[in-house]
Parts: sequence; C-alpha cells; structure tokens
Amino acid sequence: MNKFTIYFNQKGLTLIELLASIVIISIIIISFLSVFSQFFIFSNKQEDKLTVINLAEKVLSDVKDGEISALPTSSQPNPRPEELFTETMNGKSYFVYVAKMNLAEHKPSELELGLSRVQIKIYSDKNVQSSTKPLIHIYGYLK
Repeated sequence: MNKFTIYFNQKGLTLIELLASIVIISIIIISFLSVFSQFFIFSNKQEDKLTVINLAEKVLSDVKDGEISALPTSSQPNPRPEELFTETMNGKSYFVYVAKMNLAEHKPSELELGLSRVQIKIYSDKNVQSSTKPLIHIYGYLK
C-alpha cells in the first residue's frame, strides 16, 4: 500500500491539529477584541469632547442672553480658582471660566462694530496651574 493513502485514510484529528486550530482561532479572537476595546476608548473620548463643546456653546449662549453677567476682564493666561464656576453635564463636573478680552486685544474692525470679545475656557479640575491646558478654549462676541 502507498504511504499517502494510509495517511489520508485515517479518521479524526490528532492532538497537534486540534491545538493548532485552537491557537489560530485564539489569535483571531484576540485581534478582534483589541479592535473593539480601542473603538470603545475612542468613542468615550469623542463623547467627552462633544460634551465639552456643547457646554461651551451653552455657556456662550447664556452670556449672550444675559444670564451670566459681571464678567471679569482677562488679564492673566490662567484663571484663579475663585473665577471658575461649576457646570455639570452628563454626570461630570466641569469648571468654566468666562471673561471679556481687554480692549487692547480687540481688532479695529471689532471696535468699529461695537463688538466685545468674550473667551470661554473649560477645565476638568478646579485647581488650574500655569501648565494646565483647558479642555476647550473658544471665543464669542457680545454687542
């Protein structure tokens, strides 16, 4: 009898074939799990980013509507803790700084139109240090 016909006539799987198939399936499953975990991390970061953008737009709208008044004039790059107020959105607390810009920092066209520039910075921590970067820093205009 030929050697090849004996090999192909055997029934069942050997232990090595079974282990090899389990290893291959494990590698495929692990690669899919890592992709899904990265997707969830990215999704959470994007959700936080959108939340902060929506909060900044809400605060700017409140300033324009006059609900937030007595704005300080920004003279320092970072706010003092007493200048921050707390806003809660989606179960997280954010610390918001709103200030008018100095007239010297306005463009001539802004002054001609009677516009006053307002800056909004949102932080995740109330203790703002000189190296603390805000989550978002936007500008708006008031008449």
